[in-house]
Amino acid sequence: MNKFITSTILGAMVLGLAMPAFAEETTRTEVKKTVAAKIKEYMPKKADLTCMRNAVGAREDSIISAKEKAFASMDATFKARRDALKSAWEKTDAKERRSAINAAWKAFKESHKTARKQLQADDRSAWSAFKTASKACNVDSSSEGSDRAGEKLDRDTL
Repeated sequence: MNKFITSTILGAMVLGLAMPAFAEETTRTEVKKTVAAKIKEYMPKKADLTCMRNAVGAREDSIISAKEKAFASMDATFKARRDALKSAWEKTDAKERRSAINAAWKAFKESHKTARKQLQADDRSAWSAFKTASKACNVDSSSEGSDRAGEKLDRDTL
């Protein structure tokens, strides 16, 4: 009986020492796989510079087109204001003149506001399309430089 208890205790000790080793091997393998997957995930991908060049070109063309359209609209707005104000100053009745001047400024304000809103919407659309297109190019943020900062600068010039 004494031999049985001793061998049972000894067997339990051997199993107690061996089981963590088996569990540790499984854990090590899982950790290695997880670490390898994370490293691969964060490894820089090869940047597609042609893709990025095309995305930037499309963005800039879109912004230029939007600004040209807005500036043409604003030009027409300023000319309409000029003509309306000149016409208002031809009126001899002060009440009619004041009413015509106020109407000219009101029409100018509304047209100018509409042109600016359209420009802002077109600008937002150009930058949104660029962000979507540039994601496919695998360019990391460190090589973009201040290109993303240009979005704020571009909006500030509206």
